[in-house]
Amino acid sequence: MLAKAGIATPRSFDALAAAVRALTTRSTKGLFVGNDGIGDLPALAVFSHGGALVTDGRADFDSPQAVEAMSALKRLREDQSLLLGFTTDGWDPSAFTQGVVPMRWCGLWAMPALRTALGDDFGVLPWPAFRPGGGPVVRVGGWTSCVDARSRNVAAAKTFVRWLRVERTELQKDWSESYGFHVPPRLSVAARSEGLRGGTAQEAVDLAATCGRYGPALWNSTVNTLFAAAAVKVVGGGDAAQILADAARQAQAEIDRQRA
Repeated sequence: MLAKAGIATPRSFDALAAAVRALTTRSTKGLFVGNDGIGDLPALAVFSHGGALVTDGRADFDSPQAVEAMSALKRLREDQSLLLGFTTDGWDPSAFTQGVVPMRWCGLWAMPALRTALGDDFGVLPWPAFRPGGGPVVRVGGWTSCVDARSRNVAAAKTFVRWLRVERTELQKDWSESYGFHVPPRLSVAARSEGLRGGTAQEAVDLAATCGRYGPALWNSTVNTLFAAAAVKVVGGGDAAQILADAARQAQAEIDRQRA
């Protein structure tokens, strides 16, 4: 679909927006990021312009870079080039495998389903740099085990977490290959995960290693809700600088509470 439209791999947000617009027809939209048309785009926009969500304990998603990059997301909505309200949400690859959209944002977990449906007739790319000076972004998530410091069994709990998450490498390998693909947290396990070797899966793993960005440690559900709500207002046409400044101020109170 991209080749037929004469579109090369987008290397900037402007190029991506142009490609998404060009790929939008009467029967298809150019890009699917989730049924709300927002998905993870706000964080991707901030990171790709060299910005950050939290810096040294300070809510930083109201920086000039963040304001500019978030404001640019309005274009995707104004161009009416985003698929909205599909039968399944962004975690599922069906909109892509069924040919409803030629490009979509999704996680590595969907790779086996893509291979089954499309063979090798698809590619992977990071979210492009907003412009020169920024950088391409791959969002890297994960699961975390925590030990309550007030527990009477801290030592036993830490031993259990280490056994489960560090020593039981066969469990990591099974999880990374048997339930969709995931990037193992240990390099030695990743090296012997056959499903992640070669092709688009290997490309995705390599991209996660070279331009992966993680969520800040202080980024809890309260802070994320404030950020997400601000993004909806910005994309809807609100004043990005004012909206993000207000949200960052509220998020700072929550961050300070956590630090205390």
